[in-house]
Amino acid sequence: MYPDVNVNFEAVKDRLNIFFKAAGGADINSYSDMIGRDHWFNPLYSFSARNGDFTSPLLENTIRRADICLGINGNIRHRFSYDVRAGYENLDGAALTSVCAGPGNMLMPCIWYGDVQMLYASMGFGLKTRSVSVDGSLAWRYPSYQKKISDEDRQGFSQSPLSGSLKAVYNWRHRIFAGVGLEGALGKNGKTFLDGNPEIVRIPGYVDLGLDFRYVVSKKFSVW
Repeated sequence: MYPDVNVNFEAVKDRLNIFFKAAGGADINSYSDMIGRDHWFNPLYSFSARNGDFTSPLLENTIRRADICLGINGNIRHRFSYDVRAGYENLDGAALTSVCAGPGNMLMPCIWYGDVQMLYASMGFGLKTRSVSVDGSLAWRYPSYQKKISDEDRQGFSQSPLSGSLKAVYNWRHRIFAGVGLEGALGKNGKTFLDGNPEIVRIPGYVDLGLDFRYVVSKKFSVW
C-alpha cells in the first residue's frame, strides 16, 4: 500500500491555490530509462571491484515509500505564474550514478542502489508578455543515504544541494526569437574504495550559459 492523497484549496479564485500531496509507488528503472539519464550507461555499470564480478544489480525497481509536499501556486494578472513547494521524500533503492575501482584501481562509472531520505524545497516562476517570456526555477535538497546493496565498494553521488535555471526569450512580431539561458548546480560527493581505503570523489559544480535564435519563415517552416 502506498499513499495517494491530493488536497487543493483555492484561496483566491484563479489567483492562489494551496495544495497538499502525499504519494508513493514503484518506479520501474528500465534500460531505456537509464540510457535517458546517462547515455554512457551499459552492463559494465554493474561491475563490483571488490567481488571481481557483476554481482551488483544493473536494473532494479525504485520504491517510492512516500513523497509528501505542501505548497502554493497561482498567477498574478495571468502574466506572472509561480509555484513554491517543500516536502519530504523516502526512496527504497534509488538509482544513483557512482564510481568504483576497476582493474589497477582505475576509476570507472557504475550504478548504486541505495535508500534515500530527502528534505527538499523548490520554487518556479514564469513571466509572459506579448514580446517577452521569462522562466526560472530554484531547488534545494538535503538528502541522507543508507546502504542497500551488499558490496561496499561505492556510494552513489549525492543530489546537488542547490540547483537552478533561468531563461529569457524576446520575440519580434512572433517572427524573430532571441533567447538566453542560464543553469547551474553546486558540486556533489560520492565514495569509492581504493586498496580497501575509502576515498571521497566529487563532481564539481557548474554553470552553463546558452544562447538561441529562431527565425519563423512561415507557420510550417522555421530556422533555428
